[in-house]
Amino acid sequence: MRQKVHRLAKIIASVGMMLAVLGLLFRATVYWNIPISPSDPYGLSDVIELFWFVALLVLAGITIMFSAVIAFVPQLKNARLALILFLAAVLSPTAYYLIHPFVPRIVG
Repeated sequence: MRQKVHRLAKIIASVGMMLAVLGLLFRATVYWNIPISPSDPYGLSDVIELFWFVALLVLAGITIMFSAVIAFVPQLKNARLALILFLAAVLSPTAYYLIHPFVPRIVG
């Protein structure tokens, strides 16, 4: 049971980091190819990015809760893994938010 929970924790952290990287890749490629109507302030690509970031925040919240469970449940206790999960959950959305405006346009 303990090994399965720890493996699931690593998968959740990996998915969160991959979600951030894929969001930045979307920004660098597909984002610029989706047109915006002249009368609208935001386009479909902005809405997709919003949902992407919300999904990243939700996954980060789930990861933080999972890290708290691993930190405080005696049968699952692993302080190192709980800290790694917590840091991954905090740093993934933060890095995405800070790097996002600087991602250049790859596809012209």
